[in-house]
Amino acid sequence: MHFLLSNMSVVYVLTTPILEDGKNTTMEQIRKRNTWDNDYVCRGLILNDMSDPVFDIDQNIESSKEQ
Repeated sequence: MHFLLSNMSVVYVLTTPILEDGKNTTMEQIRKRNTWDNDYVCRGLILNDMSDPVFDIDQNIESSKEQ
């Protein structure tokens, strides 16, 4: 799974903490925050590789990091 996520360039989602929105947010922080749209892709790849019984349990988890 790690290999697949690495090839899809989304493995960082599992190890990098998400940046919180703040009042004094810089453009760099906004760009880094926007890369977290790939959490959706990462989560989908993980769910796609699961067996049906495990998928039924994990499909309602909010982020790929929790899976």
